Amino acid sequence: MGISGLLPLLKEIQVQRNISEFKGQTFVDYAMFRVRLLKYHGVTPIVVFDGGPLPAKKRTEVDRARYVGEIIITRINGLFQELHG
Repeated sequence: MGISGLLPLLKEIQVQRNISEFKGQTFVDYAMFRVRLLKYHGVTPIVVFDGGPLPAKKRTEVDRARYVGEIIITRINGLFQELHG
C-alpha cells in the first residue's frame, strides 16, 4: 500500500538519473553509498523499502480491500439516489 503522500513530500529532493548510470552496481552498493554520503554530511537517513505484499499482512490487505470496496459501493449508491431519487 505504501505511505500515503510520501512521493509529493520527496519531490523537491528527487534527482532524475538515467538507469544506465547504475550499470555494474547492485542496489545494495548504490544504497549504502548514499547512506554513507548522507551520514558523512551529518544527515540521518530514513530508508523506506516498499515492496511486494507480505504474507503476514495478507488478512489486513484483504480486509482493507473489502472495506474500500464497500465505501465505493456506498458512495456510488448515494450518488445514484441523488440523481434518480
